[in-house]
Amino acid sequence: MLKNFITAIKNMRKTLSDLGIKKTKTNRIKILINLFLFKKIPYVEVVLTTRCTLRCRDCANYIPDIKSDKQYSMTFEQYKSYLDNLLANIKRIHKLVILGGEPLLVKDLDKILEYSLSHPKVRKVKLVTNGTLDVSENLIKIIRPYAKRLFPKIRFFISNYSINTEIAGRLKIEAISAKLKSFGISVSSARTTTWYPVSPIKLYSICAKQNRKKFLSCPYQCVSLTGSELFVCPRAGVFKLHDVCEQEKGREFLDLSKPVAFTDFLAFYSNVDFTACGYCNMTGDVAQAVLPAIQKQ
Repeated sequence: MLKNFITAIKNMRKTLSDLGIKKTKTNRIKILINLFLFKKIPYVEVVLTTRCTLRCRDCANYIPDIKSDKQYSMTFEQYKSYLDNLLANIKRIHKLVILGGEPLLVKDLDKILEYSLSHPKVRKVKLVTNGTLDVSENLIKIIRPYAKRLFPKIRFFISNYSINTEIAGRLKIEAISAKLKSFGISVSSARTTTWYPVSPIKLYSICAKQNRKKFLSCPYQCVSLTGSELFVCPRAGVFKLHDVCEQEKGREFLDLSKPVAFTDFLAFYSNVDFTACGYCNMTGDVAQAVLPAIQKQ
């Protein structure tokens, strides 16, 4: 295993040098070192559901366009199994981010949060909501003990789309924030939210060098659990739901229907060749901002 780790570091350094990249946005080498030495991974997003209360035209993850037969919401049993299999050979996740879709639509969210917060291998939990749904008393009761600590384990983040008058009347940001804060629960919301137009899903680059540079320069690398599989980012997972691009199991995504071997984590995090990057134009879409959360007709 040591030999594999040293090879992975050497290959990563050589790739960065060949591409003229001095430092990656997410410091891939540091991630590999922490993974190998301490069996820690920094960040995992969980797409708990593809259902949402909004149908945003410029959804970064193309969720409104997912076909009905590909939509899903995780049950508690599924979530527990995936998290257990993810953590079977890992000592800690620094931050576990639960989102959707809209996670407050998930029937088992209270059980899911309770299990995540009580898990000794999960350092911090962040729940992201779009501010259209109230937080139930039962959910507050479950998370409150973890929020009242000296170092709170949970934080809510409410997306702020209030600048869009089309949906402003549906948003409950201030009421939800006040309610959570009254129970001592940490909550934040961006004052302004910048959105950009989203290009259609199509093949933008086929050259391996272009894809590698796109991947290593990307500031949005958010390892994502989509369905039962762990992808390099939410878009890669959603591309599979859209039946776009063949991605190689083990190298480009990990199957969490069974415990993940540590060597598989090492192979996944040392990889720089992701087919999904060829279908992503996120860095090219940021030329001109648009109104957030414009609804699809």
